[in-house]
Amino acid sequence: MDKLKDSGAIGLIIDLRNNPGGSEGEAMEIAAYFAGNGPFAIRKNKEGGQNILEKTNAIQWYDGPVVVLVNGSSASASELLAAILQDYGRAIIVGTNTFGKASEQLVFPVGQRMRPRNFTANPPPEIKDFAKVTTGRLYRVTGKSYQKVGVLPDIVLPDLWDNFISRESAMPFALKNDSIGSSVKFSPSTKLPLDTLASLSKSRITKNEKFRQVTKLNNSMKTLMHNKNKVTLQLGQYKNDADKRKQLSNEFENINSSENKLFKVENTSFKMREMQSDSLSMEINDKFKDSVGKDIYVSEAFSVLLDLIGLKSTESNDK
Repeated sequence: MDKLKDSGAIGLIIDLRNNPGGSEGEAMEIAAYFAGNGPFAIRKNKEGGQNILEKTNAIQWYDGPVVVLVNGSSASASELLAAILQDYGRAIIVGTNTFGKASEQLVFPVGQRMRPRNFTANPPPEIKDFAKVTTGRLYRVTGKSYQKVGVLPDIVLPDLWDNFISRESAMPFALKNDSIGSSVKFSPSTKLPLDTLASLSKSRITKNEKFRQVTKLNNSMKTLMHNKNKVTLQLGQYKNDADKRKQLSNEFENINSSENKLFKVENTSFKMREMQSDSLSMEINDKFKDSVGKDIYVSEAFSVLLDLIGLKSTESNDK
């Protein structure tokens, strides 16, 4: 973030699409970069006990405008990050409902007895079996949970791949969504102009030919995917359905095949120095930059960010 600020960045887009999560602690560390210190979540264990997850010694590295991109494959710790930034009014969440996993698990080896620390003389056999045990549930500081329903975006974008994603709600033993009474005191930032931003985005989406194509393809895909748990036993019909799905997927890929006219993608000067002697890194980076420049969702997130910056500037001038 320091390098971005040194390069003149006045807004950030955090892309959490297809991010399956990871460390709860790291998600909170990142959230603190934007929100500073405070309670971020509530953990409830199997006995019903609760404890507050919070940051008390964090430094707020960035206090400017932020947009977070999410989709149905944004799960677990990435959902926690999105939820914290949303609750604290530190980011506009853009995309579709996230995966919906607000539980904690520990992984244990199965079938192996504990051995003394010094087992060099008789090393244990390789452990092949593990059990994942749910040990707790996470709640937002408001007491609400995104379990099974996901983090709901402030601005919804049509997404063709939504029809292919199996969320937590589709899992056979998914925990139900619930809420708890919360007495947590936290201080959100200045209220964001969500209604205005959503209205401006909706107007753009309605007029945008590429998003109109996505909506049209979505409707066609829903017809094919209306019963994902059943497969026809007629080979001809199966092949026909598979060909239609492939055709629709190819059409969607073609939507992201032309350069946008809103922005150009560049690296920071630090990144350029880092890669200048590595031709493979340069090649990979060029492909990544190309994909970002053609991504219609990044393009809309960029427009939302410009709207937010403009509204904040107007508000400051009025004061």
